[in-house]
Amino acid sequence: MMKADILIIIGSESKFRLISNAFTNTNVVYFSNNQINSKFESSVRFADLVRSYYPASVNIIMFGRASKEGEIAELAKIIDHSQVREMSHVKGIFAPSFYGAEILNDKASTIDAFKKLEILIPESISYVESDNIPSDIFPCVLKPRTSTGGAGIKFISSYNDLLLKGEKGYVLSKYYEGPELSYAICKFNNQIDRLPVSVRSKSNNNLLHPDDKLKVTGYFDVPTLPYEGLEKLAKEYFIEGPLYYEGIWDKNERVIRFLEGGTRFSGSTEIRLKTMGYSDLGKYIFDKLNGYNREETSFNPCLQFPLYNLSLDQIANLKEAPVFNFETHDLSQIRGDVDKRFRTTLRITFSSNKELYTKLQQISKLLNKSSIIDEISSELEELRGYFPILMSAKV
Repeated sequence: MMKADILIIIGSESKFRLISNAFTNTNVVYFSNNQINSKFESSVRFADLVRSYYPASVNIIMFGRASKEGEIAELAKIIDHSQVREMSHVKGIFAPSFYGAEILNDKASTIDAFKKLEILIPESISYVESDNIPSDIFPCVLKPRTSTGGAGIKFISSYNDLLLKGEKGYVLSKYYEGPELSYAICKFNNQIDRLPVSVRSKSNNNLLHPDDKLKVTGYFDVPTLPYEGLEKLAKEYFIEGPLYYEGIWDKNERVIRFLEGGTRFSGSTEIRLKTMGYSDLGKYIFDKLNGYNREETSFNPCLQFPLYNLSLDQIANLKEAPVFNFETHDLSQIRGDVDKRFRTTLRITFSSNKELYTKLQQISKLLNKSSIIDEISSELEELRGYFPILMSAKV
């Protein structure tokens, strides 16, 4: 992408505010997801809008909501059918093709895409009123084909368990217990950014939401070969912008078995960007659209972990220590009555193990919670059993 006079942003209002703050000298035009679907249901109208800005140069960024089924594909369809990609004054489009979005935001078709490109996956099948389920797939994990963020995922121990739950139209994947790895790239025209790998606490049959686990980027020496699979996917399915996939480390075979992916910024985006030295997504997008790159040698590890039901006083104490980045969510607004906790997600960047330990001590003192250091050190030590760390000293 190249610097342009006008930036069209399609997406949530929060994403718009975040990104537009980084483009103070650019004319930013914003449409919510609902507006673009209602105003430009006909791609011809969207084409007319973009054409009306000629001769000013234009960049287009699209952020569909992962939580709304099919929305990313529908928005990509409007962009593709409008043929704005062929307009000479459009310098760059930060959005997947409709073809790619439709395939890679459905778990069943994603598995087929992985198989086609010989990307290693667990034994998986699409369970659509099928009685032909191999017995050796159990124990397994059941996932709705289009859900995100852990919604609807269940651990299935046997065929009888599956029948008792009465599930149909889902994907079954053989269960592995081990740490989770998330790989991501961003493709801008012919340039591909490999974003830092997010390593998460190992899975178990509780199947916790990814944000309920410890995550760390830039800290462990993990395989880099999986980036090649993502680059193949981007090429095969005409992906521009973000692309990620996630998998489980198979400790017996010492390989990563990939489970799912998508054409959006995943939940690990914030911690990836912190490792790269970015305070938020808007600044990263600004650099990409203007052709700036940060040297990988300047990357620092970032640790993210959740705490639950902190008191107002504890949160106030964190606010007085701006060195710590954190955000709090009412999980009942995300998951309904099944989870009424308040989750505070903390992120810590550090340049050495000594600095990490010092910051954990500060947090422990601020929250009057002495167990934090032992809990996090224990989880990091367990992950070290799978991957060597990039720093020589132990925590």
